[in-house]
Amino acid sequence: MLHRVSVLKHPDVMRDYGWAPVLAEAMQTATLEPRDAIWPTMELSLRTAISSVLSGQNTAKPALNAVASDWQRALRRAGLKG
Repeated sequence: MLHRVSVLKHPDVMRDYGWAPVLAEAMQTATLEPRDAIWPTMELSLRTAISSVLSGQNTAKPALNAVASDWQRALRRAGLKG
């Protein structure tokens, strides 16, 4: 996926989305996602949890506890954790 940092720095975007300047800065040193087959499963769990916290549906601690549980299960199923 190609990210356009210039869009995040547009004044209208920065005004409407307070997180845009922070993301634009982070994108300057971002690295590619791991090329591990299990990564999409783990990333989806994390993204879902972050979204639930940002939308006010959950608080950070229970959301991250759910991520930890999901990751343990995914790693076990992939044979990467005993």
